[in-house]
Amino acid sequence: MYSKPLKFAVLIDLFFVQAAYQLTTGGKFQDAVQKLHAILLNVALLVVDSKQEISETQQLLGICREYIVGLQMEVKRKELPKVRQTVFYRRANATNSFQRTVVHGTFQ
Repeated sequence: MYSKPLKFAVLIDLFFVQAAYQLTTGGKFQDAVQKLHAILLNVALLVVDSKQEISETQQLLGICREYIVGLQMEVKRKELPKVRQTVFYRRANATNSFQRTVVHGTFQ
């Protein structure tokens, strides 16, 4: 009757997370946001067995949230006229709230 809750290893499957990263590096920001949002939604079904898994899940949630915000900012920036894009980009880089991984250190 009830479906089994997801085990920690299923959610953290590298294929799913790496797919979001590949979409990001490929410039497909909307698709990456959808993939990261799906990860956030699946956490509600997650079962963890240790404090380490709790910590890793919390870290994953933080990464997903930061990427979603950053990618949505980039999508909005691209919609702006060219002059305003530069100002937007400088302000986005001035904030410390968005911590990108080294691979995604710059926007294209």
